[in-house]
Amino acid sequence: MNLNLRRAAAWAAAFLGLGYVLSFVLQATLFNPGSPLTPAARLDFVLEHRRAWQAWLLLYPAQGLALGVLAQGLQERLGARAPGWMALATPLAWVWAGLLLASGFIGILGVEVLARQPSREGLLGMWLALGVVQDALGGGNELVGGVWVLLIGAAAAQAQAWGRWLHGLGVLIGLGGVLSIWPPLQQAVMLFGLGQIPWFLALAWVLARPQLARADGLVAA
Repeated sequence: MNLNLRRAAAWAAAFLGLGYVLSFVLQATLFNPGSPLTPAARLDFVLEHRRAWQAWLLLYPAQGLALGVLAQGLQERLGARAPGWMALATPLAWVWAGLLLASGFIGILGVEVLARQPSREGLLGMWLALGVVQDALGGGNELVGGVWVLLIGAAAAQAQAWGRWLHGLGVLIGLGGVLSIWPPLQQAVMLFGLGQIPWFLALAWVLARPQLARADGLVAA
């Protein structure tokens, strides 16, 4: 595997994991009003913090681009030993990356359009519609991401690329992403999001330092 690509993929995986950390921290602090809000009050809160909100949404396209780099790195690493699984996983990664890009762009531009309206009349309906579209593309459910994680796990198992701990974590968070498509189980998206933090960081470790990862049991002997 090309050394520069391996390093780029490792950095991309680390960025993705840390991006989830930053997102959870912001939602718990800066974007936490302290009590449940009505949709109208939530809109006022977002518009009041418009620039910070848009800056946070920049994570979506940034993570979409990072996912593309990681997908190519994994293709280089696993493609030769698990061509069938990677033939499914790599195109799906690009689909997920595209959804992240679109979700971020729509959210950033949508908030800007709402803020520039001369009247508040009708804004609540626009805000709710914007939220539905953005959540459907990324964040409201994680079916695409969940299936991708499961496919990567299957490819890694065939290639004997890493150990049971990382495989088990991948299966858990992958299933969480898949289940989140069904509204009664939508909270499984939290399992996916939280699980992605250690999964991406462990993947970064595997890609950056494969010889040390093997010693720690992340990579199969």
